[in-house]
Order: sequence, then structure tokens, then C-alpha cells
Amino acid sequence: MGKTIIFVDDLNLKPCPFCGGKAELKQYKMWHDDHGYKDCYEYFVACEKCKVRQLSFDTLREKDDVTAIKKAIEAWNRRSNGS
Repeated sequence: MGKTIIFVDDLNLKPCPFCGGKAELKQYKMWHDDHGYKDCYEYFVACEKCKVRQLSFDTLREKDDVTAIKKAIEAWNRRSNGS
């Protein structure tokens, strides 16, 4: 399910809203270099325990890796009750 980048303790990720499990940031390489895209990645947060995951944010639509990672973290930490 992707390469684990950093665990929840380092990123202040909230626990999984479904099972309370530990969240982790994941990174996938989007395309191989033969498609003309070099070093393009997608990032998302997933639960270690139940494997639920969010939609991904990638370096093609976002301006860089840092922006994609920040958006993935913000999306994971957002809860419907506003907390």
C-alpha cells in the first residue's frame, strides 16, 4: 500500500476516524520515467490498522512535494464536526 514516509507522531496526524488506528503518510511514484514524467509522486494518509485511506494529492496538480504533503495531512485531519 505504498511506502511509509513518516509516522503520526512526527506529523501530528489525527488517529483514524473509523477505528482509532495510527495514521501514516504514504508516497507512490506516479509514472515511470519513460512516460516523460520524472520524480512525480502522489501522497495520501492511510490507517495502519484498518487500511482506510484518503484521496491522494500529487506533484503534477500541486506545485511541489511539500504542498502535496501538507494538503494530504490537512485533508486527513479535517473532521466533519469541525474539530
